[in-house]
Amino acid sequence: MSERLAKFLATGFGSGCLPYAPGTWGTVVGIGYAWAVSLLPWQWQLGIIAAGVLFAVWLSGIAEKLYQRKDAQEIVLDEIAAFPLAAFFAWGVEKWTPLLVGAAFVIFRIADILKPFPAKQSQQLHGGWGIVMDDVIAAIYAGILVTGLRIVLERV
Repeated sequence: MSERLAKFLATGFGSGCLPYAPGTWGTVVGIGYAWAVSLLPWQWQLGIIAAGVLFAVWLSGIAEKLYQRKDAQEIVLDEIAAFPLAAFFAWGVEKWTPLLVGAAFVIFRIADILKPFPAKQSQQLHGGWGIVMDDVIAAIYAGILVTGLRIVLERV
């Protein structure tokens, strides 16, 4: 893979190079990815999300070497790959609503920034694993919290 293509993909088609809040812009790209994945049967969703996370681990490791910095802020493929996991846990195919998407987005970003246990510790993992796993953990937290929100809203 060329250096230019690796950077283009790792930066979320350039969204990670925007001047403010690159992780947030990467998550916006992740919403589109989550929506596209949500159109498939749940088994395919899980497979594609898992493959996307593994791809992000591999490519983020390469991009980290290209940028010559640990977890360079331009690398947002981790947010893109992880957000669909939050979406899957939160609503699956039939529960996609603007309120739940917005809630998942906000909670995912907060969890990614605050890095609750064990997200912060996962950043010590080697290479791409250290870049991606904190976002996967943030996505799990977001998915659980938005699932709770969805259950409460369904009962109101």
